Amino acid sequence: MAPIPRISICFYDRKNGPGRDQAKQAFAGWLSCPRESLSYGEMPGGKPFLREFPEVSVGISHSGSILATYIGVGEAGIDLERMRPNRDFAGMAEAFFTPSERAIFTDYHNPEPEAFYRAWTKKEAFLKYTGKGFLGLWDAWPATGELARYWKVAGEYLLCLVAPRSILASVEVDSGGLRCEAEPFA
Repeated sequence: MAPIPRISICFYDRKNGPGRDQAKQAFAGWLSCPRESLSYGEMPGGKPFLREFPEVSVGISHSGSILATYIGVGEAGIDLERMRPNRDFAGMAEAFFTPSERAIFTDYHNPEPEAFYRAWTKKEAFLKYTGKGFLGLWDAWPATGELARYWKVAGEYLLCLVAPRSILASVEVDSGGLRCEAEPFA
């Protein structure tokens, strides 16, 4: 098995099928097996797993033209979002964040776009990490234990990985030639 935990970032094209199908290419390469030999199962909240490798955790996220995948022996949640300006951030914060989550914004009625995307990607990655998916939308993210690490991708995307500190400190990133800037992690 290839060294893991790993994140792979690559271009995504809906014409080539769903993100889960395209992600199999990265997973197969890391696991040294044919892509066709991999099949997904799904946990109750929608979190995918590889039937042939139940000891391995996987995660998949895509936004716009970018696909990000995670693979590792420890659980993690991954989310990627294209940071689009001029959206109704206040309305989305009101609709999707709990009161305690909205408190992180200086003014949640007018949140800064990057602050909104940091909170959004962390929330989605946390929901994927727990396996609850959007069934856990109103669960606040954890205060201890699991942390978040961020990368800016291609200048307009934000990638977040939520996992225990040991995974965040050791994860390797294959940016697929895309500009990828890791934010400091201590």
